[in-house]
Amino acid sequence: MVMSENDGCEMCQIWRERGASYCGSCGRALRTVPAGNAKGGFIHSLAKACAVLVLIGAVCAVVFLVANYGNIVNVLRGIGLSVYIPLGLADIRLFWLSGPALEAYFVLELAAIVFFIAYAVRRTLAAKRESGGDGERVYRSDFVAASSLTAVLLGASMAYIMAMALIGYVPDSSWLEEYDEWLIAFMLANAGFQEEIAYRVILIGLPLAVIAMVRYRGVRNWRLLLGGFGMSKATLVLIVVSSVIFGLAHYDGWGWVKIINAFIAGILFAYAYTEYGLHVCVIMHFMNDTLTLFAGGILIELALMGLGIVVLIYWIVKADRSKLNVAGLPGFPGQAEGKVSDVWKRH
Repeated sequence: MVMSENDGCEMCQIWRERGASYCGSCGRALRTVPAGNAKGGFIHSLAKACAVLVLIGAVCAVVFLVANYGNIVNVLRGIGLSVYIPLGLADIRLFWLSGPALEAYFVLELAAIVFFIAYAVRRTLAAKRESGGDGERVYRSDFVAASSLTAVLLGASMAYIMAMALIGYVPDSSWLEEYDEWLIAFMLANAGFQEEIAYRVILIGLPLAVIAMVRYRGVRNWRLLLGGFGMSKATLVLIVVSSVIFGLAHYDGWGWVKIINAFIAGILFAYAYTEYGLHVCVIMHFMNDTLTLFAGGILIELALMGLGIVVLIYWIVKADRSKLNVAGLPGFPGQAEGKVSDVWKRH
């Protein structure tokens, strides 16, 4: 199947010119698929394998957390959770959640994660069904993209940690010994949700939404908070800044070695947030942190690491050079044809 630039709704061309991979109105993939290469391809097979492993891992992680809900809640009754605005080495703490409020937050957090996973899977199945199995469109659909990026993140992290270990530097994880195993389980599950809100929504989506509200009144600019608005010069700056802050936030406890690793992770999470939406970066972060919680999870993690390294090498060798054309990016999301209100009116 060959995707035409005329496929989709009347908003597709506007989103295409903004550099987005998907139309914010109808959700259709916007990339042109070369004839004769739509159904298969080496990278498509790798991505599907990643998706199967991530889906298994996601189901197992959620089942583990739900099955041990009582143990985790017992630990939560003795602690508080800080809600904050991240600044890197120090944060602005807004308030604390504790007691029943923290328990309710944990329930809502699990529900949101399950919803995000189900929504991404549904989007991928819809892309497969509507395109007749088009390999390129499925490859760029929400859940498959989340899985590929998760594998790349795990593979790159493994390579980085091994390289640092060879020269005598490893992240300091001794501080984890002070925590109960169920508290660690909560911390790992919570990071994927809370940190994506803090570092991606607050540091990327919120500034863009505020600027849009000032410049373009009468538009539903709050939709920018959900991500998926495509790349722009302003977005690129915020991605770098938020990733630096994300890296610095991991210095405390882990040491300087973790800063670079977290910075790389921040770039990938921010890319997923910008290109696909909040649900995709939450899935990535959740899977990156929780695969070691359940029996057999380490095997899934190792398999994803191996696949991720292969995918990363493929991406480097087959890099889309047009993506590096920063000068050609729009200055701000939604500036296509100067009709920002038209772009966001139906998003």
